[in-house]
Amino acid sequence: MNKSLDFRQLNTLPRDLFNVETGDTWFNREVQAYTDSLDTLFFTDQGLHIKALKKNGRYESARITTEGKWTFLYGTLSITAKLPKGRGAWPALWMLSDTQPFGGWPHSGEIDIVEYRGHYPDQVLFSLHTSTYNHRKDGHYHHAHPMTPEGFHTYTLTWQKESIGLSIDGSLVHTFKKGEHGRDTDDAGWPFHHPFHLVMNVAVGGMLGGEVFDEDFPQEMIIQSIHYEEAL
Repeated sequence: MNKSLDFRQLNTLPRDLFNVETGDTWFNREVQAYTDSLDTLFFTDQGLHIKALKKNGRYESARITTEGKWTFLYGTLSITAKLPKGRGAWPALWMLSDTQPFGGWPHSGEIDIVEYRGHYPDQVLFSLHTSTYNHRKDGHYHHAHPMTPEGFHTYTLTWQKESIGLSIDGSLVHTFKKGEHGRDTDDAGWPFHHPFHLVMNVAVGGMLGGEVFDEDFPQEMIIQSIHYEEAL
């Protein structure tokens, strides 16, 4: 479904579209606990804030998804957001399969619209993961784009049957094409023809976040708006 959300016009999270995931143990050796709290998830006139902070001796943050509530397949998905910058911060706007027709990660695919690592302040990452091509193997779909994401930027995913591209502020950054690495079968090289849901979070530390420096926190990602248009 086509849909637009302007978080600057909201003061509570629409729970008919979003889930708030909570827990102390997560993937990739991340150190944060995700909470459903006004400390880590709140609104201002700038939009929806996802805040990572140290509280009572541990790092807390927020992770929201549209799993089972709002899915995407082909078309354009634009997210206007401001990313945090601190060392150890690992914000991400990304997508996972909603139905997992080929099994759990990475077999049914992952689309990383944009990731940022505070230890590498001059680049953002755009990646796809499949059972054959993922960050644990060589040759996966991965692009590092040089930029320092100060302020708000609009990250637009253009998802077609045989290609997935990213534009930033209206300028094309990179396009991945089905079969460009050789294998293009659905369950190995290109499982991107079924509905995915959106994930938005700020992780702390871990495999990409790296060493955490307490003096660099708190950090927050602010999501201003989401706009989705289905392909005709």
